[in-house]
Parts: sequence; structure tokens; C-alpha cells
Amino acid sequence: MEERLKEWADRVGRPVSELAEECKAIKASLKIAIPGRDEKWYDDAAIRREFLRIKSDLQSPAKPYDVVFLGYSGALDVTATEIAEKRALWENLSTREQAVAEGQVYRHDPSAGPRMQTTVDGKKVDVADGMPLDTREWMIPPDPEKGTPGRRNPRRGKPLAPLMIRTQIGLGKPTTGKDIKFVSVMTTGDRVKDLPPLFKPVRSRLNLRSEDAYRYVCNASTKTRYEPTVMPEFQPEMLTAVIEMLEAAPNRMAINQLAEYHKANERDARRIVVVEGDVSRINREPTAFGSYLLVIEDVSKEDLEAEGLTVWVPGDLEDQLDFGVGSRILVVGRTTIGAGFNRETGQLDAAIERILLNAVAIVALPEWRVPPEEERVIEGAETVA
Repeated sequence: MEERLKEWADRVGRPVSELAEECKAIKASLKIAIPGRDEKWYDDAAIRREFLRIKSDLQSPAKPYDVVFLGYSGALDVTATEIAEKRALWENLSTREQAVAEGQVYRHDPSAGPRMQTTVDGKKVDVADGMPLDTREWMIPPDPEKGTPGRRNPRRGKPLAPLMIRTQIGLGKPTTGKDIKFVSVMTTGDRVKDLPPLFKPVRSRLNLRSEDAYRYVCNASTKTRYEPTVMPEFQPEMLTAVIEMLEAAPNRMAINQLAEYHKANERDARRIVVVEGDVSRINREPTAFGSYLLVIEDVSKEDLEAEGLTVWVPGDLEDQLDFGVGSRILVVGRTTIGAGFNRETGQLDAAIERILLNAVAIVALPEWRVPPEEERVIEGAETVA
């Protein structure tokens, strides 16, 4: 049995001890379900069940990656705004007919046959008039520059359902080798609740979508789990290794470079940058959406009057805000455009359009970390000066 398990472990990129534990658990369950057999029978049955599991893993396009996850975005319903807009078109009598004609909302036409149905909690139910419909032609648009064909939307013309997505970010590589890069993993649906442990090496089966100079762009699969593993690149001091990799990352840039980067990469939904800066403001009261606001500064703008970079931190990363004003931090995040912070009013101002950063990970540099309880001392010293 050991020789078989070792061969299979090498094939799927998992420790042989994990496969042995799975066989042990299968054997225990078989003894309860089918009592009275000898040990050899249970051993043979367990190894056959494990063989089926391994074969299923090998047939999946998902491959094992070793990753140290640094953080993740907030869970976002990407269809919420579109659903609300299409419901508004139906409710407004002046726009209803056009919305129906364009296929944006559903209205049953008896001459076309039975009413459309959809599945809710495993049961078929009729679709109500006014239901927003999915009008997207593509799930992944083709990209002529990269030569990718894209993937059409199989749900086009069907009810537009809420779709939760979350992006996880780490540093890692395929288990079989290659270089350490950023690993961007998109999870959808119920999988957004399945969060990886942070700052701990794990092995995870992922679907690779693309690869470039600094990242592996992946999607989670039905085989995605987060199994503990060992990565020599992050030993013996995890935080030191992470900081060194982030500081040397090819996508690290100064605040004054972000606008140009965003413009050049705005079609890339998973554009990720690393920005280093000094914290000038922290709003520790979450917004109505559960996010926290930071403002960081660097000297790249060479303008004392210029506003710093506003960083939005999802509520799931509240524990990473273990520093105060005056700390120097590294932020991994996605660039976006939004309302800037008005220093005079102390509020966000829609009239001020700024490059913003949606954080997916924050690391405070240990030698420049100001404890939260000391940040008022820092602010007071700056005010006196």
C-alpha cells in the first residue's frame, strides 16, 4: 500500500501522509458501514476508494500550487447593480416595453410556449414577469492582443442570478516547480466563504487561466482545498521573506505611477500592484459596507499639497490594521477610480476624482510600525512641528 500511495502522491503533488490519512479515514468508515470483514478486505477496499479519488483529481484540469496567501478582497455581488437597474426598467412603464424587447427583463408570451422556468433550491419554479435576464454575451471576453478566444456565457437569456466573487492573493508557484510569483485566485458562489489561512504555506489545486511576468491568474475548482505544506522559500522567518518578495516585486510602484498603470491595465479585472507608503490617516469606524479607509503618502508626487492615496480595506482584513498613523506599510491591491478624500471637510468628495486602491493584503514594516495606541502621540508631534 505504501508504494502505491507514494506513487500517487508524486503524481498529484500531495504529501504521502495526507493520502495515508485519507485511507485510514475510509477504512474506519467502512468498518462501521460494513462490519465483520477481515483487515485485508478493509485495506483493499480503502485503497480502491482512494484510487478513485486520485484518478478524479488527475482528470481535473486543476493542478497543485504551493502558496502563502497574504489576504483577500471583500466578497462582492457583481450582479447587484445590474439587477437593480433592470428591475427599475420594468417598474417604469415608459421603459418597460423596450426592456422586454431588448431581452433585459422577462415577460411571458403565451404564443411562444410555456412560461420560462428556473431552479431554486433544487426545484423548478416559474419565472415571474419582470425578472431581470442575463444579457452578457461573454463570460470571458476574447482578447485579440493576447490571442485568447474567450468563453461565451451559457446563461445568456436566463434569469440573472446574484453572483458573489472574491479574489485571494498570495505568493507561490506550481508544486512541480517554476518561480515564485503572485497567485491570484478567484472564487465564486458559496466558495467565497472558504477562506485560506493567511501567512501559512498551503497546497491547493487551482485552475490556471493565464500567466505573466509577475503572477499566476487562477480560478478555484471543486478540488480546491488548503492543505498545510512546507515551502523552503519562506523559512525560517515568514514575515521577512514576504516583505523581501514584495519589495522586489516587478509590479511595485510609487503613488504617482498608479494613474498611468491603471489606464494601461483597466481591462484587466485582476490588476494588482504593490505600493509602499507612510500612513497619514486611518478611519477605524467601518463604513455601511463594512470597509475601512486608510490614506498613505510617499514623496513621489513632490507636492506637499497633493492628497495621498486612499486605500479601502475590506472588513475581512480588519486584523491586518494592527498599526497606527505614522507606520510605513506595504499594500497589495487593485487600482480603481473613485471619490477622493477632501482634507478640508474630512469626507469623501465625489467632485474629487482619484486613483484609489482596494486592498487585498497589508503588511506593516516592523521597524516602522507604530502601535495603534501610540498613533495620537505621532499626530501630536506632527501638529506641534
